[in-house]
Amino acid sequence: MLIVAGTFTFAPDKLDAVIALQGPLMEEVRAEAGCQTYVFSNDAQTPGVQHLFEIWDDEASLAAHARAPHMAAYREAMQELGALISREVVRYDVGEARPL
Repeated sequence: MLIVAGTFTFAPDKLDAVIALQGPLMEEVRAEAGCQTYVFSNDAQTPGVQHLFEIWDDEASLAAHARAPHMAAYREAMQELGALISREVVRYDVGEARPL
């Protein structure tokens, strides 16, 4: 299992446009084979900051996700929007998960 977690900072005045792009993207990604979870969420204390959380079954699923046409379209639309200020994304290789 792989977990991807990230923090993105967007221009606060463009956040509504960012969210409009992310809604359809999340739906498409969640339908991908091997995707257990994929969500962007707004930081409740910092306008313009969002957190990304993904869980993937395996390396092949994550690699296919990176090559998916809807991901390319999303990256292009985000670049055109020019809202991204910073991004930090980390991948975790997880051996086991269980409820707390």
